[in-house]
Amino acid sequence: QFLRSLEPAERLSFAKTISSKRLLTRYIGSIQNTPGAETFLIGLTSDADRQVANAAVSQLGNMPSSETVKSTLHKIFDSDTNDLIRQNAVRSLLRMTNDTKLADALWKMPSYNDGFRQIALDWYAGNNHDSARALCLDILKNPPSEPVRVSAIRHLGTMKDRAGERKVYDALANIVKNEPSFGARTAAIGSLAAYGDKAAIPILRPFLKSSLVFFRQSSRRAMQQLGGNVD
Repeated sequence: QFLRSLEPAERLSFAKTISSKRLLTRYIGSIQNTPGAETFLIGLTSDADRQVANAAVSQLGNMPSSETVKSTLHKIFDSDTNDLIRQNAVRSLLRMTNDTKLADALWKMPSYNDGFRQIALDWYAGNNHDSARALCLDILKNPPSEPVRVSAIRHLGTMKDRAGERKVYDALANIVKNEPSFGARTAAIGSLAAYGDKAAIPILRPFLKSSLVFFRQSSRRAMQQLGGNVD
């Protein structure tokens, strides 16, 4: 309620008075684009408190694109020692620049939780469905890591199949029916719902009675999205 009552400039002024690192970390996300906000956030990206720095990097990515912002994000990506902060920086940088070479470089970079490859895959999926679809299907056969494989499964549901093909649908259905991995199976259930083919309803129905609550919940949501009866 207090934040909603403040104008953007007042929010920035208030942020500069906060001494608690924990409170500042939570508050940074409310800072909007106003004169001085960009400079303030850039200063916080080098804060000794890594949670404050990470929050500032994330919010800086929500600021309007400028050469100063892009240069700062690039510097953080190149030199910060924290992989999560670097991932936040380069995710925003890639969105601002649409740099194919940067995405390709990220795809080849090892990192914590394979985050750089996941960022590259997100960008591919949003910019070229045909090539991203082929890449995701290849990942299912030759996964570089489990996190990337699960990301590929999630993307396939929204990219769907090319006209006249069933490669994506068949791959997702196979994962739901036979996959031992909890994360991959749950992702495939959601992707079948996003795919939108009612033929998936009989595949999903048995999970309504699963002993695992997450399978019951995800299959119920998927069935409802596809127009199936969940009673």
